[in-house]
Amino acid sequence: MDIGSLVARQLPVLIALAVASVTEILVPLRSQPRLLNGRLATNLTLLAITLSLGMLLNLILAIGAAYVHQHRMSAPRSPRGGLGAAEVPLKR
Repeated sequence: MDIGSLVARQLPVLIALAVASVTEILVPLRSQPRLLNGRLATNLTLLAITLSLGMLLNLILAIGAAYVHQHRMSAPRSPRGGLGAAEVPLKR
């Protein structure tokens, strides 16, 4: 998996977020006094931090998935056929 395919997969999400951000800037849900306009920079900064963190975590997950796929690794299986981590004994 190369960086081009990662960007191509994330492009629809980024476009939707950009459209939502522009709509939110142009059409506010309520009128605000001029003194509260400083929130725009804060909100856009928090948006950038949130998107960056999400993209970083998705990139790490994609690299891990590509590594597992390349080395043909899989989750450990239990003798009964299910995933080992999914079988938790319940006390009755």
